[in-house]
Amino acid sequence: MILGSNITATDTGGRIKAFCGLNAVFDILAMVDDAVAGYDASGRVIIANENLASLSGLTRQQLIGIDVSALFLPLSGIPNPHGRLPFPLDGSKATLLCRRPTEGTKVRVVVRARPMGDDGSFLLVARPTSVASDPAPDGPRPTSDVSVDGTALSSDEVAAVADADVRVASIGREGPADVVALMSELGGAVVSGDASGVQDMLVSELRDAVDADAGALYIAGSGGYILKSFSGDVDGREMPSYITSQDRLASLVGEGRRTLAFDRHRGLDGEIVLSEKATKEVHDTPELESLPLVSFFSVPIVYDATVVAVALVGWTAPHALHGHDAKVLDILALHHANELMTATLSARAHSNERVSNAASERLLHLEGLGEKATLLDYYDAFEAMAAAVGCSFMPIFKNLHQDTLFIKTPAGELVDFPFDVDMLRDDEWRYEDVHIWPLSKLVALRGWVSEKGIANDGILVIMDRLVGEPRGFLVTKDGGTALPSLSYTYFKRFVQDVRRLERRQTQRAQDALISHTLQSGLGNHLQHVEGLTAQAIYNSATETADVGGDFYDLIRLPGNRACIILGDVAGKGVQSASVSAAVRTALGAYSWEGLSPSHMVRSLNDFFLGFSRLETFATVFVGVVDVAEGTLTYCCAGHPPALLLHPAEQQTELLNVQSGVVGAFREMVYRDGHVRLRPGDELLLYTDGATEARGADGTFFGEMGLRDAVVRNIDLDVHDIPDKIMATLYEFTDNRLDDDVAMMAVRFDGLDADGTAGASS
Repeated sequence: MILGSNITATDTGGRIKAFCGLNAVFDILAMVDDAVAGYDASGRVIIANENLASLSGLTRQQLIGIDVSALFLPLSGIPNPHGRLPFPLDGSKATLLCRRPTEGTKVRVVVRARPMGDDGSFLLVARPTSVASDPAPDGPRPTSDVSVDGTALSSDEVAAVADADVRVASIGREGPADVVALMSELGGAVVSGDASGVQDMLVSELRDAVDADAGALYIAGSGGYILKSFSGDVDGREMPSYITSQDRLASLVGEGRRTLAFDRHRGLDGEIVLSEKATKEVHDTPELESLPLVSFFSVPIVYDATVVAVALVGWTAPHALHGHDAKVLDILALHHANELMTATLSARAHSNERVSNAASERLLHLEGLGEKATLLDYYDAFEAMAAAVGCSFMPIFKNLHQDTLFIKTPAGELVDFPFDVDMLRDDEWRYEDVHIWPLSKLVALRGWVSEKGIANDGILVIMDRLVGEPRGFLVTKDGGTALPSLSYTYFKRFVQDVRRLERRQTQRAQDALISHTLQSGLGNHLQHVEGLTAQAIYNSATETADVGGDFYDLIRLPGNRACIILGDVAGKGVQSASVSAAVRTALGAYSWEGLSPSHMVRSLNDFFLGFSRLETFATVFVGVVDVAEGTLTYCCAGHPPALLLHPAEQQTELLNVQSGVVGAFREMVYRDGHVRLRPGDELLLYTDGATEARGADGTFFGEMGLRDAVVRNIDLDVHDIPDKIMATLYEFTDNRLDDDVAMMAVRFDGLDADGTAGASS
C-alpha cells in the first residue's frame, strides 16, 4: 500500500519545506507495521515512522537528515550493484543490515524502495527478518566470514581487530567495558549532529590504539584537506592547517586507500623528505616541512569508495612503525567511517539550516523596509550573509570627486580598486542582471588581491543595478582554504533573491505613484446637488499600505436627481486603480442614460466580462436619489450593506437588499432596493477596509463595531461623521490599518416648494 502511493517531498537547505498531505502521511505511517522512511534526492531522511525509530534505536528527530548509506549497509562480502544505494528502487526485495548507532549493533532486514516522484526522492520500507544469517555448516566458522561494517576481513585482520580492542581498552582505561562506553558516547555524538565531538573521539581512539604522541584529523574539502581535530603533545609546535590536493602525501593516501607509514628526515640535498616504509620510496613534500611528527601513519577514512578524511598519527621522535599497527588503524578507520560521515552530514545539514535562516531573516528585514531600504541596508545584508558562510565582505565604492573606485578591506582600510567594473562583466557568469564569478576565473584580480594581503579565494559580484546604480563587491574565504561550492551556491542564490526583492520594491513604489496619480486625476468627486449634503473620505491607511481600488462619486442628474456611487475593485496597485477609474467612468455614463441602479450594475458586469484582460471583480453600491420625491433606489452588488441613519429618532436602519459581485458571472442577477427618505436622514456608505480592520489582538472591527461607532456619533453633523469614524478605526487598530478605506456620508435635506434646498441644509 505504501510503496504504491504517490507521495512527493520537496527539501531545501536541509529542511522540509513542503510535504503534500503531511498529516495524512503521518497517520498512514502510524498504521503500518513496517519501518518506513522517506528520503530526499541526496539520500537523507526527511520523514520516518516510530517503527524505524525502534529498529534503529534512534528517535524520529535524530533520524532526520541521516544518510541512507549510513543507516542501511550491504551484507558482508556482497558487492553493491545499485550505485550509491545498497538496494534497487524498483520495489524488489533486498536483504541488508540496519545499524543501531547507539548500541554498536546491526539488525538484518528486508527492504523495498520506490521513487516518490521525479525529483529523486524515494520511499523505503524495512522489515526485520528472524533469520540472522544463513545456516552455518558444521564445524568452526572460517575466519574470512568475519566482517566489520560489511567488509570481509582476512584472518590476520581478524586478529588485528581483536588485538585493537584489547589495546584500546588497556591504554589509559580500566577495562573492556570502557570501550562499550566510548562507542556509546561516539554514537550519541553522531545522532546529535556533533561533528567536532565525533572527530575528537576518533582522533583520540586512533592515537591511543598505537600509543602515539599525537593525532590529527583532516577532512576533505575543496582543493585539499582541512585540519579539524588534534590530540596530543608536539612540543608546542603546530600541525599544518591545510594539506592541498597537490601535496604528494594527499596523492599517496588517495591512491592506496590504506594506512601508510612514513619517516620524516633530511635528504642528501638538505631538503626535508618523506620516506615511505613499505616501498622505501622518498617523496618531496615542501608543504609538510613544518610538520612536527618525525614518524607517523597516514590513515585514510574511506566512505563509499571515497577518501573523506585523513588522520595523521605519530611521534615527535624517530619511532619503529609496525605493519601490525597499520592494520589496527585501518580497522578502526573502517569501523568508524560511517559515524564520521553521518555526523559530518548532520553538521552540514545544521549549517545549511543556519545559512538558510540567516538568508530568510535578512530578506524579511529588507522586505519590511520596503522602498526605504538604503544601499547600506543592502550591504549590511550581504555582509551578514558572507559571515554566515564563513567569508569576509568587501564592498566596492565610487569616488565621486575623482571618478575612481576603491574597496573596503576586512581590516576597514580603503584601497584603490584599479579595475573597470564594466570591463569585468562577462555573460558566461551572468544570472539575470547579476554577474557572479569565482576569483579563480579572474587571474589579474586574484593576483591583485593577494598583493594586498587579502584572502584570494572567493567570488566577485557585480549587480547591473541596485538602488539606482551598478554595484560591486568581493566575498573572500579566510583561513587559506578554498570557498566551498555550497557556499558559492548559497551566496549566488541570496544575491539573486535580493535583486529580485529590490526590483519588486521599486516596482511597488512606481505603481503606488501611478495609482495615486490615477485616483487624483480621474475621480472621487462630490458634485453639488440641491437638497443633498455630502462628505467623503479616502484613506490609504498606513504608509506601508498599497494603493487599492476604492472609489466614490456623487453625480448631479437632471430632474432633481442624483447618483451616489461607492465601490471597491479587488486587488491593489496600478491595475486596480486603473480598473476603478474605468468603473467610475462607465457608471457615470450609465447614470446619464436614466437607467435604474440594477440596470447600471448589469451593464457594468457585461463591461467587465467583455474584456478578457480584466481578470478581477468589483463590489459596488449604486443609488439614485429623487430629491423632489424623497426616494432612494439602490443596488448593492456584493458590497457591505449601507446604513440609513434617522438622527431625530436616534435609530439606524440596514439597507439589506443584496446582489452578487460585478465581473464574476454573466448570469448574475441584480436587484433594486427602495427607501423613503425624510429630511435629516443620512446615508453612510463604506468599503470593507473599515469592517475588516484588525485590532492589536487580531479581532475584526466588524459591522457591529461600525454600527456602534455610528450610534455614538449619530448627532454629529454629516461633515464630521466620516472623520470621526476614521479616527475610531485608527484608535482600534493602533494606527495600523491594513487596507484602504473609502467612506461617504450623504444627508437628505429635501426641497422647499420653490425647489430650493430644505431647512436642514
